[in-house]
Amino acid sequence: MGVLPAMILSILFSLIMAYAATIHFRKGNLSSVAYALWLVIWIAFIVTAATAPLWPRLLERFPIVMRLTDFIIQMMLVVLLISSFRNTVHVTKLERRLSRLTEDLAIKNGIESGQLPPANASSLPGAKE
Repeated sequence: MGVLPAMILSILFSLIMAYAATIHFRKGNLSSVAYALWLVIWIAFIVTAATAPLWPRLLERFPIVMRLTDFIIQMMLVVLLISSFRNTVHVTKLERRLSRLTEDLAIKNGIESGQLPPANASSLPGAKE
């Protein structure tokens, strides 16, 4: 495959993904920060793909990166690591919140149905003051 078809496919893919991010943002599935981050990623991908013929001359100055493909893969790994860390933090927060809500709901339902004692344990019969 030549450079031009690969460039066209990359740009088309990026445009579709940017559109998907826009749809999810409008539905409320993405925060404005996440939406902006994804747009920056896809715009950077479009710029990288559109300027692909220029990259070999630029990258020859960096011996660790031999080809544009290597550079893109390395950058995507960085993005995946950042995204994975961010997801871990958010999942942890959600787990704590869900646990707290579940406990609060269980206590509330137990008190209303009379199965649990009230929070003030000293009001129980036989409780020492």
